[in-house]
Amino acid sequence: MRSLSFQMVALCVAMVLLGGLPAFYFAYNETRRSIESNVRETLLRETSVTMAAIDRFLYERQKDLFSLTQDPLLRSLSAGQGSAQIALLQTRLKELSAAYPLYKTLSYFDVQRTCIADSYKENIGKKHTFSKFWPQLQQSDFAIEVSRSEFLKIPVIHFARKIYDTNKKHAGVLVAQVAMSELYELFNHIITSFGAQEEELRKNLEITLVDADGFILFSNQNKFIALTKRYPDIKLIKKLIEESNAGSANRFLNAEKEIYVIDQQKGYLDYTGNGWIIIAKASKDIIFKPASMLSDRYARIALIVCSIGVVIAIVVGRYFAQPIVSLHQAAEEMAQGEWNEIISDDSMFRRRDEIGELARSFRHMSYQLDKKIKEQKELNLQLRLKYEEVQQKTEEIQSQNEKIAQQKDEIEKALSEIKQKNKNITASINYAQRIQSAMLPEKEAIRRCFEQVFIFYKPKDIVSGDFYWFRQTVNGQGEPIAVMAVVDCTGHGVPGALMSVIGNNLLHQIVVMEGILDPAQIIRKMDVGVIKTLKQDTASSNRQDGMDISIITYNHQHRQLVIAGAHQSAYIVRQDTLHEIKGDKFSVGGIINTKTSRTVHNHYWQCLPGDMLYLCTDGYTDQFGNADGGAHPVKLGKKFFRQLLKDIYQADLNRQEAILAETYEMWRGSEEQTDDITIIGIRF
Repeated sequence: MRSLSFQMVALCVAMVLLGGLPAFYFAYNETRRSIESNVRETLLRETSVTMAAIDRFLYERQKDLFSLTQDPLLRSLSAGQGSAQIALLQTRLKELSAAYPLYKTLSYFDVQRTCIADSYKENIGKKHTFSKFWPQLQQSDFAIEVSRSEFLKIPVIHFARKIYDTNKKHAGVLVAQVAMSELYELFNHIITSFGAQEEELRKNLEITLVDADGFILFSNQNKFIALTKRYPDIKLIKKLIEESNAGSANRFLNAEKEIYVIDQQKGYLDYTGNGWIIIAKASKDIIFKPASMLSDRYARIALIVCSIGVVIAIVVGRYFAQPIVSLHQAAEEMAQGEWNEIISDDSMFRRRDEIGELARSFRHMSYQLDKKIKEQKELNLQLRLKYEEVQQKTEEIQSQNEKIAQQKDEIEKALSEIKQKNKNITASINYAQRIQSAMLPEKEAIRRCFEQVFIFYKPKDIVSGDFYWFRQTVNGQGEPIAVMAVVDCTGHGVPGALMSVIGNNLLHQIVVMEGILDPAQIIRKMDVGVIKTLKQDTASSNRQDGMDISIITYNHQHRQLVIAGAHQSAYIVRQDTLHEIKGDKFSVGGIINTKTSRTVHNHYWQCLPGDMLYLCTDGYTDQFGNADGGAHPVKLGKKFFRQLLKDIYQADLNRQEAILAETYEMWRGSEEQTDDITIIGIRF
């Protein structure tokens, strides 16, 4: 009795300890991991949001400077401006400063870095030091630099942009100063992201913004340290950035005593950033202080639970051990004699408690066990017969499997041959694509002719039935002429690519070799060339292959644009009005239909600055999609396309190309691309 009671007490204590200690260990560690994960995710999210806000802030200032430098008065100044012009410029800078109160000062410098005018009249006549942002302006039109303003006596961000006069000649530089404190409010997102329970963490969290060289631009712990020293752990931070996975801007470092969260500038639209880094650092002692307090509470609770377990074990030992001992003695008596004799003694089975019920259940179990053994022997005999039957079926299945395996080998061999042929065909098409790409004009050659141009070229397959053609030449009067064509050949893929080779060769023959520069005449010559090349003029021919084309010639000296098209329109947007220059209603090539007029007309335009020209095939407008919410896919259509061109024509050309691509993908959704796509945009 005493031994059993002691064992039960020991068992209860052991269960409490073995169950409580691991629970305490895991609870403590899970609390630490949860706290660390919460702090890490919060800092990663908020530093990313803050850096994105900084990038957008700098991008918006870049766009402000672009707008300011387009001011007619600033662009009208010449190298030898007089006092009257300077007075007008001084007045204009004050007006712009009032319109843009974010900028502390606006200054106009000539190309020798001498201040000509200033919104505060403080630095007029002074030559600016070359160590600032001027070296950056030698490489680009825009520069950003952070330094301490000699006039304002505070850290400022200098935004500088070149000014070109009406003849596109570099006339000067506009410099705007923004107080660095304008960025400070952006950092409150990180600090205030923690709730009231993390008040001590909020107070001790260190947020620092550094530039690419490691100089501190902002610190929430010491706002007067900006631009005075480098970040002390900058080598560790840069090493972490270099060792991080490519393409990852957020970094997390779990140091011995602190955790670091680093985020680097990702850029915003066409602003690529200056390499600034935001660093959030927190002490582990502060982070895990709630976990330490929780561990003390867990220890006190474990002591109370252990004491309660001992009391329960003593009560259980005294109250329930004696019936168990009696049952043990009865079991020993049953083991010493014959089973039937023990069973015939009913003194053990007349008890009315759980022990008596257990004894009666034990006797019933012995009877049932003997019955089940006899039934099991019968089942075993039946199982043996079933096994022999299954064995025979298995042999038949194995024979069938051998035949199936042989057929599988034959199928795999045939499949391998098909894959190899497909690989060879794909390799040939890929090689053809390289040849076709080599035929297309270099984009740099086009940009040397037209300063503002974009080319959105998206073949449906590896090779394309669309192509574009360009040549810079001179006319009979020695005036520079640019010739550009956008061509949509019949079909796409390999058939369309073969037609594009014919079209490319005909354009080269007609424009370069024969010197024909009239767009309508070029199309007529191409029509004759395609019909002759494909022998479509014979009575037995049934070839309908042809091309839709739009061709322009542009006289740079007179700014005259001549447009002609065959079954393909061009678009000009001038002052929010879109003009569609429709092509004549026939395609180049194909079997000649006497009922169809094959005349071509030229359309003449006198280009104005800001005019936007679009040359395109019908692949964009013919794309099926359901972005309009309809039940069935529908074409994007010319009406939608024309409205889209009107909406975007004033945007930067890189942005126009991006909008066209994004709108197309949104419309297409999960639908397959319908046709090859080519869109070329030129701003005059």
